[in-house]
Amino acid sequence: MVINDQADAMVADRPICVLSIMKFPVKDLVTTEKPLTIEPIGMALPSGDSQFLNLVTNYLSTLQITGTLSALEKT
Repeated sequence: MVINDQADAMVADRPICVLSIMKFPVKDLVTTEKPLTIEPIGMALPSGDSQFLNLVTNYLSTLQITGTLSALEKT
């Protein structure tokens, strides 16, 4: 909704905000300089679903190889 000018602000996890800024650079999005809170982020995957585990592993590997994870860590 922010991208479509239907909302003035968005509150989300910091990685989502940073990824939105990276994904839509022409929209002049900004985020707070410091996070409001610090929360550990984790993932829980269902046991026995090897295809889903493979998908998540591939996405994380791609984010690491492309430098996206490093960029997120610097923000």
